[in-house]
Amino acid sequence: GWARGQAVPTTLYTFAPAPSGAVSISLNGEQVVPEERDGYARLTRTWQAGDVVELDLPMPVRRVQANAAVEADEGLVALQRGPLVYCLEGVDNPEARYVMLPPEAELTPLAQPRLLGGVTVLRGELPVTTADGGHDLVPVTAVPYYAWDNREPGTMTVWLPVDEQHAPARPVPTPANEAEASSSHLWHLDSHEALADGELPANSRDHSIPRFTWWDRRGSVEGG
Repeated sequence: GWARGQAVPTTLYTFAPAPSGAVSISLNGEQVVPEERDGYARLTRTWQAGDVVELDLPMPVRRVQANAAVEADEGLVALQRGPLVYCLEGVDNPEARYVMLPPEAELTPLAQPRLLGGVTVLRGELPVTTADGGHDLVPVTAVPYYAWDNREPGTMTVWLPVDEQHAPARPVPTPANEAEASSSHLWHLDSHEALADGELPANSRDHSIPRFTWWDRRGSVEGG
């Protein structure tokens, strides 16, 4: 698993670059090399009262990449810290659709004891490509994936593009995409931003862009 430098036990997902920090175990202040068996570190000895075992588990922010055979994730990476995968929610990141996570970008862990019962978020500034081909830095907050969709309906993304070849540019401002939309109903995985972002879905099952639907209303009267 992650403590051994593996995103998963197969080659479907890997850390990129390969992690450098290693788990260390010390016994009474002396580092020891345990026996590894079935995913466990085993220390076999005659234990004495007062023995102290210390386990050091480095938890840097890592990037996860998919196997090259997964075409849908080409040019994309995900964020992981320790065993937790992170995501960008629309409530924190209105421009999550356009941000890039280049190799040199850094995100810093920050404990937020009052957020969602207490979580560690990742914060930093990531670039977006502007409509004229330039770049802006925008503040970004990533939350643990398990904690998303607990504040308000909106978009969420796990896989982030590494460069502008794989990221859409921020659209030119228009009266339409700068308007504030509302509706009588909003499904928790939809967003009002999809009504005026200028993006066209490839089909009715296209989840690669924000969307707005009336799901799961049937036979009701709805409006804006």
